[in-house]
Amino acid sequence: LTSNDWTVIAQYMGVLKPIMIASKRAEGSPKNGRNGMLWEVLPIYESLLEHLETKVNDHEADVDQTDSRAAYIDAFQHFKIDIRLGWQKLRLY
Repeated sequence: LTSNDWTVIAQYMGVLKPIMIASKRAEGSPKNGRNGMLWEVLPIYESLLEHLETKVNDHEADVDQTDSRAAYIDAFQHFKIDIRLGWQKLRLY
């Protein structure tokens, strides 16, 4: 993998890690009497929407600027599209 590939992977990790943590938090913890109640899930849902919106906005400049590294920009185009698709999926719920 190239250094650009690792940069893109790191960007995906930055998006996906909070989603993983939120998913685990939403599962609840039966041992502690927390079973992922709706009042616990809704704030998590809202924070995920905000997280994805922020990531899309953060990367607008990365993709829109002219760059000689076509593959790098192409990867960020896909990255931005993937984030938007995730955001749209969350909005369905």
